[in-house]
Amino acid sequence: MLRSKRMLLAAALLLILCICMAVRAVHRAGIPEQELPELTLSAEPQRTETVPAVTAAPPVTAQTAAETTGTTGTTGTLPVPHADEPELPQWKYEELRKNTDDLAAQLGDLVGWIFMADSDIDYPVMQGNDNFYYLSHAPDGRPYQLGSIMLDYRNDRRFQDDASILYGHNMVSGMFGDIRSFRNQSSFDAHRYGWLFTPDTVYRIDFFALAIVSGYDTAYDLPCAQKDFLTRIRSQAEFDSGAEVAAEDRLIALSTCAVGDPAECRALFTGVLREQGGSGGA
Repeated sequence: MLRSKRMLLAAALLLILCICMAVRAVHRAGIPEQELPELTLSAEPQRTETVPAVTAAPPVTAQTAAETTGTTGTTGTLPVPHADEPELPQWKYEELRKNTDDLAAQLGDLVGWIFMADSDIDYPVMQGNDNFYYLSHAPDGRPYQLGSIMLDYRNDRRFQDDASILYGHNMVSGMFGDIRSFRNQSSFDAHRYGWLFTPDTVYRIDFFALAIVSGYDTAYDLPCAQKDFLTRIRSQAEFDSGAEVAAEDRLIALSTCAVGDPAECRALFTGVLREQGGSGGA
């Protein structure tokens, strides 16, 4: 009887070990693709569990943009934005401006919208009272397993700090999952520009470095002086364009899990914020 109990206990422990290994493997490989729920625009207070399902403004397509702006390329189609070009087509600029303004009018925690052409990075950016709430909530406050892109709660919501950090899951498809593909020289070189729209300002992000750091690195000790943050990034960069960073430049980094490295490692895709103007136009 004692031997039988020991065998059952050993089998149970083996089963638990297998489950833990499987969960860890899934975590390190990135969260499986899951459809983001429709964002809501309602007058209900932020962070409620029951929000009426009123969908956000639909994305502007090439056809609708042509109808509303009257701008077409030389071939009769609108120009397609690319991540290696420092300017956005007017129709895409207006789409991102509208998305930001519409959501900012309803969501008190919204601080902006992040976009990078030729990638899945095209999301609202939230900021909570901590770095946990938006790990498991959609922008409109509904519980959501994959969470939202979020600005570190210690950062200034107007992006006036020396260094700001945005967090996003490393998914198979979506959020900051594409950053893992930037760990290839040609892909890194092809993704040099991103865009951050805020309710007041539009920034172009000139990306210059991709570093793999510990999740406990001092770069995460915000607020962080620009010189110290830059030193941490460049000393651990897998890729660095060598672009000059002036003392007055403000930095921003997209942070996500680094697949293929120890579990505590993070990727920091870092760039300089270049102010493009206010909310009135390109």
